[in-house]
Amino acid sequence: MSTLSFTAPFTNSSYTVDFYGPAMKCEDLATASAESLDLGEAKSLQEAFQKTLNISELSPGLSVLYTAASPDSVEGVMMQNHLFAYVPNSDPQNLSCHLWNTSHQVLFRFDDGVQSTIIQNLTHIAPTNIEGNEVMTEYAPGEIAYWSMFSALSRILTTTLGFGSTMYLNGADSTFIQTGVAACPQISNVSGYSLAQYSSPWMCRNGSVDRAIEDLSHNFTLSLLSTDLFSNMTDAPITVVSSKVHYEYNRTDLLIAYAAAVGVALVCIGVGASAYVANGYSASTSFSSIMSTTRNADLDRLARGACLGAQPLPQRMADMKLRFGVLQSDDSVPHAAFGLQEDVAKLRKGDMCS
Repeated sequence: MSTLSFTAPFTNSSYTVDFYGPAMKCEDLATASAESLDLGEAKSLQEAFQKTLNISELSPGLSVLYTAASPDSVEGVMMQNHLFAYVPNSDPQNLSCHLWNTSHQVLFRFDDGVQSTIIQNLTHIAPTNIEGNEVMTEYAPGEIAYWSMFSALSRILTTTLGFGSTMYLNGADSTFIQTGVAACPQISNVSGYSLAQYSSPWMCRNGSVDRAIEDLSHNFTLSLLSTDLFSNMTDAPITVVSSKVHYEYNRTDLLIAYAAAVGVALVCIGVGASAYVANGYSASTSFSSIMSTTRNADLDRLARGACLGAQPLPQRMADMKLRFGVLQSDDSVPHAAFGLQEDVAKLRKGDMCS
């Protein structure tokens, strides 16, 4: 009903193990007929089942709840690593169970030292066909272990469980009654019979005989990992790798971009320098510059009545053309400013102005 507990590597820890190992695969007889299994001389899986479990030859005074047998020694069958089971409840089940080489992905988690075993993925790779009477040197690597594990499972599951006329439970002394399979409802909830003194419903974790047999084989395989051969700890140096951001660039494209920016800046500097040389001075749009270039009587007269600069601009002001230069005046020093076009003379570099 559970796996043997391991020694936690740390009180709170977890790790995942991927490995190949044996696992039983149980199916309804009709479904299993599609599997490519070695039947020996039997022409069908149904024939192999009937030769292995001759239901009519069971004790006539026995109310059978469960019976199972392996066909590996049945004449004309010789199916290796196989088990047939019969559950004659109100909905009888004929089960075919075979040992497969299986890929396991298992998470072992420890919370405060308490172990949880979670099968994250289970994939049946291929059915096994390992004979138990070979010479030791003729076994391929791993075959002895697979055959030994099936042999142990077969001894547990191969029995006949049922009540006799005196309500004595046949098979009460078997190892099978100690497994979770015997607690499955197809066996324990038969009308007129009770296994309450031997098992409880929670023991059949997956709710059916076929799934419980598979569950038993999984627990068998996983429990082997509790041995020191598989679970011992080894200290080893490790390298912790941290991520870093790396970038690369095209040197030519970068140089072109910078050269273009420098070129535009130099052109702007050249334009400004030439304007300074041509004009002889530099100015800005500051208030002082605007005040200096707009103070004259002509503009005062033009702006009379438009003191706030309100929009729209009066038409008489919009139509007026102004020019920047030297205002015509009687002053000894000419005044440079914006003025009416006809009253402004050309401003030349080096001229004195106020």
